[in-house]
Amino acid sequence: TRFLTIGSGAFISGLPRRIHVKTIAMTANKMSTKGESSSVYGDEEKYPNSNYGELERLKQEERRLASLLASIRQEKLSVLRSRPLSIGVVGFGRFGQFIAKKFVEHSNIVEHSNIVGPTPDSNSGLETKPNTGVGVVGKVVAISRTDYSDVASRMGVKFLPYGDMERFICEEDLDVIVLAVSILSFEETVKELAPILTKRLGQSTGSGAKDNATISSSTLPLIVDVLSVKEHPRSVLLQLLPEECDILCTHPMFGPDSARDSWRGQTFVYERTRIDKVLLGESGEKINKSGRLA
Repeated sequence: TRFLTIGSGAFISGLPRRIHVKTIAMTANKMSTKGESSSVYGDEEKYPNSNYGELERLKQEERRLASLLASIRQEKLSVLRSRPLSIGVVGFGRFGQFIAKKFVEHSNIVEHSNIVGPTPDSNSGLETKPNTGVGVVGKVVAISRTDYSDVASRMGVKFLPYGDMERFICEEDLDVIVLAVSILSFEETVKELAPILTKRLGQSTGSGAKDNATISSSTLPLIVDVLSVKEHPRSVLLQLLPEECDILCTHPMFGPDSARDSWRGQTFVYERTRIDKVLLGESGEKINKSGRLA
């Protein structure tokens, strides 16, 4: 499980690594006070059998790869901004509205606070801001058993009645679907989604056959849960959803009241459960089919 503190840039990746880093720092400081080399690994003269040259080569390669990764991340961000995400929210109660509003804030959608009903637009029925290249969300679509169309319209969210679930999944071209339903209706909702996701998969590949050589998770949306418990939704999602669906299990440690003014500084717990058909553990490591870390 990962812990992300929103806005502060702090990322807790595990106690063992922190202990390791602290130990290295203490060792380096102790060696420095003795007038010795400040390098933890020593040098070629002091440690002739330590493969010093190979270690230095690996460290240089590590720095090169880190620089390359940073560059790729910037390129990825640029691509995301040029093709904003389409996000669907299943369940538009208090929490569903709360997160949908935050998605709208990061989009190029205009929020209409003084009108009822959608504004004319040839595609979505929602007015949009000029694309400035900074919005990472292109549209937000909500679906719920209760009619929240007026609330959604004022917020800048496209709303569909629950009976239009097939349209929601197969026609809205969603990149992400957030399940913001209660724990009591969670499994039932996933059971309703699963066959429609399978149908969308067949449409994406041109046939109903599952050919592993041609099917990737990019043809189906990322499924995200936001329940306050994790074992139950994780088990349900893995059991019922097509394996081509990526799964992200999350637990926002805040809500509409505690984060009413801002999400900055709030804690968001998440687990990358399945990516590209690969099942991951709490630490992000690959798990084999027996459920053990590979």
